[in-house]
Amino acid sequence: IEYMKPYDDILVVLLTDSGEDLIEALKAVEVDVIFLDLRLKGIGGIETARRIREIDREVKIIILTESELPSQIFKSLKVNANGYLTKAKTKADELYRAIKTVMNGDYYCNEFVEKILGKQLIHNNQIEPFIQDLYVEFSEIEKQILKHTCEHKSAEEIGKLIKKSKSLVDNYRSAMIKRTKTNNIAGLVQYVIKNEILD
Repeated sequence: IEYMKPYDDILVVLLTDSGEDLIEALKAVEVDVIFLDLRLKGIGGIETARRIREIDREVKIIILTESELPSQIFKSLKVNANGYLTKAKTKADELYRAIKTVMNGDYYCNEFVEKILGKQLIHNNQIEPFIQDLYVEFSEIEKQILKHTCEHKSAEEIGKLIKKSKSLVDNYRSAMIKRTKTNNIAGLVQYVIKNEILD
């Protein structure tokens, strides 16, 4: 157990290179955020994330991997990861920002991943189309909030941009999560991208 240098408010409590070992260890160790490589030994990162979500819906999962494939990014959304970072394009200070962002309930990714998410790759048949159970319409203010949410901005940042309070932004996002039957901010981002909500 050691602190994440140079950030003394981040405590590293567990390191493992196996998905199965991680899931087993989580039975005895309480964590807030998991950085998960897709190339884990054994069952791999995506399946590990899926199994963790079956056990714990609150723990934050950030994919930190070498893969820059759009298909992997969208697979991480399907298992409700809270963020996605590519190793080659991520510096230490960004890891810290990612932790703080997901702990605040927001989705985090670097600029490279953000551009991929913004391209809406459904048009290229690179991800499976998402079939809506319910058609949901969004107001203009909701679309503004969704746009900034997909840009991994916090509720406080969004409030300043649209000149509304942080609590109002949180209320809007909670209502949209309920209406779209998604589970969290990451799920809402997934819904927006796959349903091409934004132009």
